[in-house]
Amino acid sequence: MAYDNSFKYKMITLLCEGKTFADIEREYGISSYTIRRWFRTFNSDGTFNEDELSPNEKMKLELLRKKAAKRELELRKHGTSINESFEWVLQYDNSLTEWKELAEEWIKTIVRNKGNALQALSKFFKEYLIPYEITSSVQEYLSKEYVVPDFYDILFASNKSQSGAIKSAKKLVAFVDWILEEKFSVEDDFGNKLTLAEFHNPFTKYLPDSVKNSNRNESDKNVLPYRYIKDLRNILCPPDATCFRDWKFAQEVTDSPAHGGCWFVVDESRIDKTDSDCVFRYRETSKYERDNKSLPEMVYELWFPGPSVALLTKLLLPLRTYQVRMLDSGEMDTFKYVQPVRNMHGQWVKNDSRLSKGTKNNPFERGVLRKFKDRTTQMVMTGFFINTNKTADINKDESDKGYEIPWQYEEVQYWLAKLRDWQQKYNPISKPTPWTELTATHLGATKDIKILKQMGTATFIFRNPTIPTQEHLPIATDSLKRFWYKTLAKLEESLKSNVNAEKESSLQFVNPNSKRTTYYPLHSLRVSLITAYALEGGVPMPILSKAIAGHARLVMTLYYTKAGISYVTDKMNQGEKKILENDKEVFGRFLRDAKYEQLETSVATNDPIAYQAVINAQKSGASIVISDKGICPKGCFGCDSGGTYVNDDTDKTTYGPVPGFPEQNCVRCRWFVTGPAFLPGLVNHFNVIGYNMGEIGKRVINYQNEIELIENQKFECELNGNVFTKQHELLKYEQLYAQEIQKNDKLANDYNATLRLVDKCMKIIKDTPSKDNVQLVPVGSITDVGLNINNAEHELEQLQIICNGVELYPETDASKAVLQRSQIIDLTLVNNGKKPVMFSLSDEEQLIAGNQFMRILMSRAGGLKDSIPYAVGRKKLEEIGFKNEFIDEIKSIKINEAPLFIDTGSSFNRPEHNNRIGG
Repeated sequence: MAYDNSFKYKMITLLCEGKTFADIEREYGISSYTIRRWFRTFNSDGTFNEDELSPNEKMKLELLRKKAAKRELELRKHGTSINESFEWVLQYDNSLTEWKELAEEWIKTIVRNKGNALQALSKFFKEYLIPYEITSSVQEYLSKEYVVPDFYDILFASNKSQSGAIKSAKKLVAFVDWILEEKFSVEDDFGNKLTLAEFHNPFTKYLPDSVKNSNRNESDKNVLPYRYIKDLRNILCPPDATCFRDWKFAQEVTDSPAHGGCWFVVDESRIDKTDSDCVFRYRETSKYERDNKSLPEMVYELWFPGPSVALLTKLLLPLRTYQVRMLDSGEMDTFKYVQPVRNMHGQWVKNDSRLSKGTKNNPFERGVLRKFKDRTTQMVMTGFFINTNKTADINKDESDKGYEIPWQYEEVQYWLAKLRDWQQKYNPISKPTPWTELTATHLGATKDIKILKQMGTATFIFRNPTIPTQEHLPIATDSLKRFWYKTLAKLEESLKSNVNAEKESSLQFVNPNSKRTTYYPLHSLRVSLITAYALEGGVPMPILSKAIAGHARLVMTLYYTKAGISYVTDKMNQGEKKILENDKEVFGRFLRDAKYEQLETSVATNDPIAYQAVINAQKSGASIVISDKGICPKGCFGCDSGGTYVNDDTDKTTYGPVPGFPEQNCVRCRWFVTGPAFLPGLVNHFNVIGYNMGEIGKRVINYQNEIELIENQKFECELNGNVFTKQHELLKYEQLYAQEIQKNDKLANDYNATLRLVDKCMKIIKDTPSKDNVQLVPVGSITDVGLNINNAEHELEQLQIICNGVELYPETDASKAVLQRSQIIDLTLVNNGKKPVMFSLSDEEQLIAGNQFMRILMSRAGGLKDSIPYAVGRKKLEEIGFKNEFIDEIKSIKINEAPLFIDTGSSFNRPEHNNRIGG
């Protein structure tokens, strides 16, 4: 469709007034690409046709062109956030030379997180310094008498991520601190720099109070249910696929030259028609291609499977997108992995690549596929090598960078090996690529040249042959994001058309008003897989922690999966309780005498530093304090230094208060020591956390429903042009929702930490010979101890588990659980024609009476599960012989009755697949 020039000028005017390309596309139905082309042509060449214009019109359009030039700079993201010379600042305002030169000088001093610093400075210039007409004199700006607007409120108040906002704000604070130190300071007699009294950093006072704790309050990401991850895998790579020609969907949706398509023009001689991994086509070119790219009328094109394999890798392994894109093909390795059949282990052979180096005795290994030798079976197996590990790699030799994943996963290995062979055949390189050749487009952010030099060279397995002169460099993130959107859209479409999935037909995975925005961002895949592997698949913790580099956080999904109503079944008698207490004392004596080597194999900890803490505490023994869950070698005074914090962006580890401080949170403390003798206490703690998470989850769902209801009302108001009057109410519920999410995030981590300690205790029981006398099994033999993870079929079942535990572990706060159970019991009494009695008792009496009532029911019904129908009123109490005298039995309760029982003989099972998030 042809548009006249007046319409084009109108679109450009709208852009200058603040509209975005996407806004105009939505309102006028014109593609962003077309509008952007008009805009850039107008800026570079001027008016579209001067012959049509009067002198007055030409003058107006010249003014519009000046506005458009400034607007173009505002819309230009890449140029302003990666340019280290800041020349673009002078295009805005040439009076900012002093600021520009200082920024250029400071950025040269930044080594780590340079990209973040550049983005912060770009924001500072474009959104603060220029639009608010702040003085161009640095000296005047830093003067204590000069009044400056709140930079944090202007630049970062609307940021969705508080941690990201504070990170950028601190960069600007550091920039001004540097200016003060370098340009407005004098040295004293000892060489110390002192800032002159009339100057200060005006940014400091505007930093929010939460800046000190901001790195621990990151927002959660949407978690994609595992069943849909499996569906996405099958959409991308059909279950019966054996070669790249079978990837039909991927070939169709990556056919977009305007947005980084995966088809590229080749000479016919490069095509091997006998190769099933060689996907090619012969097509007619467009007039634009013939006129502007000098292409002939017909061309041969190859399909590049790189982005498709990268996305499949993300769907199979919990890796960051950056880590996937930077993987090494292994073309320099001494040996290479060959796997002829999908899902069947292959073999290692001598590498025939011309880049191969190393010897049999001293092999070179940098590729993503890595050979492992199992120390137990002596079998050769295949795992993975991830060649990037962020800050953990700083100052390491090239050969020491990255980390291994000892996981033989043939599905991933088959396709990675195929892509490696494809690259060698259809996109060969003559030498490894230095990391210094990578730009911010490839790296995601600007990195200092010193860091890139340290990283050496690589043969990138996802190198991109579709971009001329960059065939040796890895694919960019944007191409994967567009592909991810289309794959999710296909999933949504398939669910809508599936008559057997009526409940799922209304699910949305992508934003219908956008061609790129999804409700499940690509980076959330890692969290989704971590959750699925840990909770549904039961992947052993050592493997999982290796695969995810130890940075996973279990979040709110734990409530929806209901994974972990884990408990020691039904009840334990008083004699077992005494044995357990004795075992704890024996364990305490063992700790006072044990050597470091014994501790490593006999106790469970969160951090090896706890072993040394025990050794240090042995000198007096006074600081070894025994609790229900384990032992503190710090005398319960190490909480302020028991927390370990790993920055997900830099991998830097720091130590501080244990999460939840000043309250004790032993299961998350690096000083904490426990063992099999404390299993019942740990399991009780696990149950209590699970209950609290369930209660929070209910509130989260309630707040979420309220938010959705109000947002629907807001949408209707906007649609009908009415005033929306519930903004304050919406903000209130959003704040409450965020608070509950943060609470649940902390509890979920406690939940996971407790489960890890239970796992470690069980492993000690199984691995340690009984003659060592340090396993401290509470009852019976080693083979008699087991734990079981199940779903509670009724809320009362969970409540009873919690209330039983309180008698053994008084430190447990179960007041709400006791109240809820009392209400159920009273309702049951009323439904059976009896008077309610629980409401008239004190909290302690309700606990004891309720436990006794449930024990009577369990003894007559045959167990906890069998007693639930009678306890909740689905069956009559008289059916199991309850008469009027049962109330007297409740009144005669004694606290020394056995509240818990260890079920000897059950196994430790993980949650089944039907416990995952439901649609």
